Amino acid sequence: MRDKVFITKLYDEYVGETMKPSAEYLKIAKKFSDSVEKLAKGLSEEKNNQLNIMYDYMNEMIEKQCKETFVEGYCLGANLTLEALDNSNRNKKKK
Repeated sequence: MRDKVFITKLYDEYVGETMKPSAEYLKIAKKFSDSVEKLAKGLSEEKNNQLNIMYDYMNEMIEKQCKETFVEGYCLGANLTLEALDNSNRNKKKK
């Protein structure tokens, strides 16, 4: 991701803090959590620790992907707006 400090800060301070997960997301998250808990009960302490490490990595990846997707979507929207304004200005000049 290119250096998009302002947009990343916008995500961190607004989206990451204020957006609440949907009911559907929470339902799936509960199923996932229950499945992990069930799996962990049958594992040794060492394997359970490894599972927790993998779970932490997965959470990091998801957070990174969400942030990158937000930034790229925001930039795409801004570029589309600029293109539309540019086309509008060209059409006005032709008249």
